[in-house]
Amino acid sequence: MRRKGKLDEANSLSLKIGKKISDVVATHLSNVSCKDTKTLWASVHSASGRSKYRQSIAERLGPPFNDVNAINNHFTTIATDPDYDIERVNEMIQTVPNNDLPLYNIYEYEVFLLFTSIKKTSPGPDKLPYWFFRYAAAELTPVVTHLIRLTLSNGTPPEAWKRAVITPVPKVTSPQNLSDLRLISVTPILSRLVEKFIARKYLTPALPTKLLEDQYAYRPTGSTTAALVDISHHITLMLETNTYVRCILIDYSKAFDTINHEILFAKLRTLSIPQLIKQWIMNFLTGRTQAVVTEGTTSNWLPISRSIVQGSGLGPMLFVVYALDLKPISEHNRIIKYADDTTLLVADKSSVDVATEFGHLEDWSRRNKLTINKDKTVEIIFRRPKSRHFLTPAPLPCINQVDEVKLLGVYLTNTFSSTAHVNHLLTIGNQRLFLLSQLKNQGLALDSLHIVYQAIIHSKIIYALPAFAGQLTAMDITRFDALARKAKRRRLAKTIPSMLEIIEDHD
Repeated sequence: MRRKGKLDEANSLSLKIGKKISDVVATHLSNVSCKDTKTLWASVHSASGRSKYRQSIAERLGPPFNDVNAINNHFTTIATDPDYDIERVNEMIQTVPNNDLPLYNIYEYEVFLLFTSIKKTSPGPDKLPYWFFRYAAAELTPVVTHLIRLTLSNGTPPEAWKRAVITPVPKVTSPQNLSDLRLISVTPILSRLVEKFIARKYLTPALPTKLLEDQYAYRPTGSTTAALVDISHHITLMLETNTYVRCILIDYSKAFDTINHEILFAKLRTLSIPQLIKQWIMNFLTGRTQAVVTEGTTSNWLPISRSIVQGSGLGPMLFVVYALDLKPISEHNRIIKYADDTTLLVADKSSVDVATEFGHLEDWSRRNKLTINKDKTVEIIFRRPKSRHFLTPAPLPCINQVDEVKLLGVYLTNTFSSTAHVNHLLTIGNQRLFLLSQLKNQGLALDSLHIVYQAIIHSKIIYALPAFAGQLTAMDITRFDALARKAKRRRLAKTIPSMLEIIEDHD
């Protein structure tokens, strides 16, 4: 019409088409129910453009991320010990001393409860899905109970349980090379159930409580919040009698994937658990193979000779065992661990200075064949907010000094100001309010919008809240309340408690 000069008619038709499109968009999500969570979140991902991130790495990035053998070779090289001696390892397994500790009896009702409570999870190399164990629990329980008793009484897991398929997960938003990927090993579901049984019944009770006080991962009372509270507590306690506290955040390169089996086995041998359980764990880690599977394509199966198999039921507790003897020289200093995230605190008047403590930590790492990544290891020096004429101590060699760090998901500054973390949370919150507005314009109901608000905004604010709530100023609290009022005023969420009420609830 425009080419023929019929501009008025073309404009009129264009307006009608635009209104039709607006009407369709306005009702696009009107039928999405808050009870249908799968459809709800598919709509959110579609509206936010995140649907592309749900594609596999191979689909999004292409070479070398679509070459399963290249990915497997990369991870296998990391998990291969050049000094591995299979004869020496086998001798360690066969010569585990008999301490006459009995095995716990495994009852059918325990196995039945494990099956009926199993959550949705990925199948391992045997491709047996989680629902198979849940829905056939009654029929499988007697057979599997017998199998578990048999494998534990022999001290040897089935060979099928020593295979794992690898799922590569990006560590950064836009991976550039294979080193930007993190591997998650998926073992057979039945193997994971038995591993968790061993960890709960034998490993956890055998670990000395005193030695576990500085480790906040993989334990019932542990969390990132608890670790951050401990760090804040000890820093403020030290600042009562010291001018400053030096805090070093140690970054290990591929810590889980480079665990040395001989060193781990030597530490396992000292624990007060039955001989057969020790041998079972050692055999479970020996002679393992792995393959990468993406988009239905499986790489070659390759052997590995180190690592504790991330994604397995035993792996996390085995790392705790491995790092159990990492302690500071001085009782006045503090090492706080959350898995492989290690934080060293040294006050300026400590009997052992930071250089000596860090050297001790480096020596421990070398003995245990772990590599400290000094490019990512940083130091922050905490001081009183109102201290005058403060002279920053000279940095340690090759360690970068910073004024602000992100520790376990929370931003900390050298004066314990909460401003950096509050700014980060409010920036994310306002960005996600815009997403909620888009969903509202597409017809998403208030009940569903409230669920999305709770999941993508409220959950960010309350993460580790007891660890930093004490540093919030009155202005910070007002800014959080303003964000909540904005969401309610725009009808993007229903009733939201005040920030003070949220803090009280989480404390």
